[in-house]
Amino acid sequence: MYTIVESIVNFRGTPTTEDEREMLRGFGFIHMTGLKAIVLYPVGDSPDHYFIGANLKLSESARWGSNNGVTVINTKGGEVWVRLSTGEDSDFAEVQEAVKALGLPDNGGVFVPLSNGENVEWVQVMRRVANPSYGIHVVN
Repeated sequence: MYTIVESIVNFRGTPTTEDEREMLRGFGFIHMTGLKAIVLYPVGDSPDHYFIGANLKLSESARWGSNNGVTVINTKGGEVWVRLSTGEDSDFAEVQEAVKALGLPDNGGVFVPLSNGENVEWVQVMRRVANPSYGIHVVN
């Protein structure tokens, strides 16, 4: 028996460049698009999992948001990058620097994956820590 731990999410916008991916990685962001997030405490008939970025709306691209110590940047191409707060005063400044470097507007109000106690398969996360381009499939 096996469990699906990631889904291929095809991007139709402008993908990040290698330099942008390294910059995001330098600020502690990890590319999470397509990873299966397990909802530990589903409520009622809500699903027990979702695939990060699979239902990203066009209006949620090129935006960022924060919730419960987790920050997300959705790139213009629909990639979802997540980081945890370090609790330092520099957190917000680093996020703003990344947002500015990507040419994103300074706005929030997007769904923040993994900010309500969800889990992901750690091996999949480690692959993306080692290689920020892992899991990025661009459709032209």
